[in-house]
Amino acid sequence: MKPSIELTSRCNNNCQMCPFRLDSNFKDLGDMTEDTFKRLVDELSPQSEALHIFNRGEATLHPKFYELAEYANSKCKIIL
Repeated sequence: MKPSIELTSRCNNNCQMCPFRLDSNFKDLGDMTEDTFKRLVDELSPQSEALHIFNRGEATLHPKFYELAEYANSKCKIIL
């Protein structure tokens, strides 16, 4: 299993292939809390081959991106 975790729905790009760019109903949900992220990593990592921490939003915009990536990497292989 290789689940994806979306750290943020924010994005500073305007990629042509992005479905969010075309979705007029898209709402910026902001950033995932550190506690929620760690809980998900703790629950998913024992049964996961790897965790994807890039999904639709631009993960590097999360204010704690590096700390959260290090935490996830200490529990499981991560894919950036």
